Amino acid sequence: MSNNRYNLPCPSEDSRYITSQDPPFLHRLLSYAEQTAPLDARLLYITNAKYERDWHSNAHSHNFSELFYVTGGAGRFMTRAMEFPLQENDLVIINPHVEHTEYSSETNPLEYIVLGVDGLLFTNPDSQRQDFSVLHIPPTGSEIPRYMELLLSEVQHNHIGQDVVCQSLLNILLIQILRNQEVKISNAAAVNVSAECNLVKAYIDTHFKEPLTLEELARQAHQNKYYVSHAFKEAFGMSPIQYLMYRRVEESKYLLADTNSPVAEISFIAGFSSPSHFSQAFRRLEGVTPNEYRKATRKAKFGKKR
Repeated sequence: MSNNRYNLPCPSEDSRYITSQDPPFLHRLLSYAEQTAPLDARLLYITNAKYERDWHSNAHSHNFSELFYVTGGAGRFMTRAMEFPLQENDLVIINPHVEHTEYSSETNPLEYIVLGVDGLLFTNPDSQRQDFSVLHIPPTGSEIPRYMELLLSEVQHNHIGQDVVCQSLLNILLIQILRNQEVKISNAAAVNVSAECNLVKAYIDTHFKEPLTLEELARQAHQNKYYVSHAFKEAFGMSPIQYLMYRRVEESKYLLADTNSPVAEISFIAGFSSPSHFSQAFRRLEGVTPNEYRKATRKAKFGKKR
């Protein structure tokens, strides 16, 4: 998968979304959208990606919202409750703690931009489902694609004041979404997970196939590695390296069950340094060897040994 993630430092208190000190016209916009309380959003990261044949996305969730905007290609989006097609200019908004994944068309590879946004919930008054929303953005006449691209361009160039500019662009993007009138935005319940922990988790989710170290993860979060290790375990119940192993094993389970790739090849595709390291980690987490797992899943799938 061709993937670029740009992480942002935590904004200061002065860069919150909409507060009582903001100009009255912003509050009128919120009133128009039936928003009665100030909103407090933080932009955590921006990712742009293009599907490649060696990439597979596992089901995952976050304790923040994601805005998933399709810039090209086609595919499918899946949650626990349903599956639906994706096409260019679709905007999928996923609320916190909603398990989801995406699949690309083999002939028309999926391309997208993803924003991680902390502090908000998105709801659709006309839908019975409130865990996610799907907006079909018109190819012309909407400002949403423009602000997505501006956000991406801003972080790619790493200018002075980048976090303030990106936060301002996020504010405008959220107002554009409100004007769509298909969704309402409210504050999410506070959770005890720091922006640094969310950032590290999201970075692992994207880069787990690469040779990551605790030092590299700490650099991404602009924090001391001992703080990152302690805070991450407090937030998610496992250390960053344990979570990294978990993501690699989850990827290998898909490859073992649904491909004919040799175990040694799968170990490297999933990010392990050697087949023996892969086998040890897999057995520790799953209780069986990779070969035993492959045989069991195929027997269950096809009703006979292969």
